[in-house]
Amino acid sequence: MNPLLAALVAAGVIDQATAERLNRQMDSAAARAWAEATLERANVGALAGQQERMIGLLRNSNFDPTDAQWRQFWHDEDARLWADLSDSYRDVASERAAAQAIITAQDWSTWDLLNRDVDEWVNTYYTSPGLLDVGSVPNLNTTAREQVADAFLRWTRGGRDLAPGADGGLPVLIGQLEPIFGPVRAKRIAVTETTRIFVEGNRSVNDANPVITGYQVLTAADEKVCPTCGPLQGVFRDKASRTYQHPTMGGIAGPPFHVSCRCDEIEATSQTQGIALNSSWQYKEPPPKEPKAVKLTRKLQAIDDPSNVSATRDETTTTANASNWENRLLIRKGKYTADIREQIETANLPLSHIDGIPEISFFKDYSIRGDYDMTTRGIRIAHQDRDALDQRTVLHEIGHNVHMGRMTDVAADEWSAISDHGKTCRVSAYGRTGQGEHFAEAYRDYARGGWRRDALKENEPAAYAFIENVFSNPGKYLLPAGEYIDYDTRDWLLRYK
Repeated sequence: MNPLLAALVAAGVIDQATAERLNRQMDSAAARAWAEATLERANVGALAGQQERMIGLLRNSNFDPTDAQWRQFWHDEDARLWADLSDSYRDVASERAAAQAIITAQDWSTWDLLNRDVDEWVNTYYTSPGLLDVGSVPNLNTTAREQVADAFLRWTRGGRDLAPGADGGLPVLIGQLEPIFGPVRAKRIAVTETTRIFVEGNRSVNDANPVITGYQVLTAADEKVCPTCGPLQGVFRDKASRTYQHPTMGGIAGPPFHVSCRCDEIEATSQTQGIALNSSWQYKEPPPKEPKAVKLTRKLQAIDDPSNVSATRDETTTTANASNWENRLLIRKGKYTADIREQIETANLPLSHIDGIPEISFFKDYSIRGDYDMTTRGIRIAHQDRDALDQRTVLHEIGHNVHMGRMTDVAADEWSAISDHGKTCRVSAYGRTGQGEHFAEAYRDYARGGWRRDALKENEPAAYAFIENVFSNPGKYLLPAGEYIDYDTRDWLLRYK
């Protein structure tokens, strides 16, 4: 145990348990692990509690809160969330301040003063609504408020009445809220705020020390260091300044420099501030991204003969062929974003599902998210419509291609019996407008996988089984490669409505 801690125990100033807690802070890795775990537990519980209170608001308002009720809810949440978090944040900050006092060989009375200062900083910072105090509870709630509003709007548009009798489709909304109130966000907050509290604890001890002239950035010095933090390794800032000069980003405040940042600061004096850190680690810039023009040329040159990538009724598609076929789709007039490409690749669609689509382009009609042209089989997505992107509208429109453009009449009749003109749809209210939209909505949820596919299986087992067969055995359900439904000679409404 640290000699000073042992002396304090012997003198009866602190008890053995407190001494052991402070001794843990002597090991920086152990100290950080404990702090992150403490804040993560606190945030998991606090965010879960916030979600429960929000669900209570929905139930009490018959799932239709007024704007005034929403405003009051989020106003009250600033105090409620902080009440759930404050004890853990104060514990981490207090323990860190005590450790810093011991490390710098300051006496116990000095620590008591530092502890009061740090406690005041914790309460002031984390209850501040100031935009620069990005980690404060009001700012966390602002982020949550915007995300909840978006999720609630999507839910009321499409999934609110999913599974009648199941609390108004509430499980669907809870699934959409998981990124806002779930453990992943709690972990990100814990890592970020551990960094902030540790840095502030260091500053609280050293800012008043006239020997200390400033600080140098100390990254985690491993392969996870990002392009924001890597170039800052060892960079010095004067104590009077709160920003470091990044070689490409200019003045940047921190640490933390971003969400989940693990950087630290080390104090510097007039003799050490110009000396490089005693570390063999050096940040290596990631390789430059390939210019779009070069990438396009390379892909064009890599495309095989069409006969090598056409889907057959057996659908024995290789990964390489799938990549080539997707390249063909991506190249069309360059109107295809990386986000949408990733969505299609992640969905792992059979080749026959995108067979016949000449291009995916963008348009500025914000009254709809996307459309599928029955005659040309082209797909358009609302230009820069974030909601269209988040809702995987492109998968919905590809579903139209599968159903309206590629499905055999026998399979289409089977789907028609399952859908009953959309009356059996439990995926969304929009899916009830007809069997065409029912298929596209169900197809999208199946293609997205995860809880959405599970919900489809639970709430629409017949639709789930049908679409599963369309994915696993497309040769049986779809026309041969290169063949499509001709709507010049038939009424498309017969299959759509």
